[in-house]
Amino acid sequence: MMKDILSRIPSMGFGEILSKQITGVKSLLTIILLVNNFIFSQNCEWMNFTSSIYVTSLVNDTDNLWIGTYGGLIKLDKNTEELSFFNKANSKLPGNSISSLALDTSQNIWLGTRYNGVGKLAENKCSIYNTQNSGLPSDQWNTKIKIDNKGNIWIGSFKYLAKFDGTNWTAYETGDPISSSTNINDIYFDQKGNTWIGASWGLGKFVNDSLIENFGGFDKKEVKAILSDTANSLWVGTLNDGLFKYDGISWTVYDTTTSEIPSNNIYTMKFDNQGNLWLGTNKGFVKGNVIFYKFNITY
Repeated sequence: MMKDILSRIPSMGFGEILSKQITGVKSLLTIILLVNNFIFSQNCEWMNFTSSIYVTSLVNDTDNLWIGTYGGLIKLDKNTEELSFFNKANSKLPGNSISSLALDTSQNIWLGTRYNGVGKLAENKCSIYNTQNSGLPSDQWNTKIKIDNKGNIWIGSFKYLAKFDGTNWTAYETGDPISSSTNINDIYFDQKGNTWIGASWGLGKFVNDSLIENFGGFDKKEVKAILSDTANSLWVGTLNDGLFKYDGISWTVYDTTTSEIPSNNIYTMKFDNQGNLWLGTNKGFVKGNVIFYKFNITY
């Protein structure tokens, strides 16, 4: 099946940007299948690929896998294995540099761009939201889009966090107003209904519709990823400062001096069905048993 998919990817595409994507798409599809095999197999083979495509995000709906890249949007039909390419020229996307994707309850694809605001793709037609035609507070670095259980669209961008309920926009200016590197890295909704924000300025929490920055004394700690476990403990991955666990009362720190974690740079996290915490770091793929608090590097 893999060879069939790859053989149907054209050698040329929609100009220079798309032609640079082709090798990357082939590599990406191979990686996706390898990861899928890894989930169900104890004896996975890992392979490294070199690619010119920059893949930023993946969204999976009922029939398709959507792939956000710095050269546009790609749709893989999981039933027919057909590939479709969307960009500013052929689909009126706000821009080709896509930095985030999200799927709403109506199966619309929301996409954030680096320089051109936000788009909503519905039935192959894209609606554009920017600072000129909507309440979106920034057109730049819309690097994180999340949708809560009420259907609100949350957008993290350069210096700002925005919430869109389908009609009204609410914008929150975050971080130091004079800083040139204020970014939203993660938006997380826990089981208790709390909204958490991970940013270059630290950890934020919404209380009564107000954003409390530097929650838990996280000032000057850049938060890259947020997650909660079945016991409602909050896990926070940081840049340079390791992994933190908050049980609602106190914090526990896991770093290279107090645990087996190989790096203090935690970029992404995910719990599996067995309760193991998987960490993506700059020094390996790490599996953590949060019951015994033991972390092992897994290749």
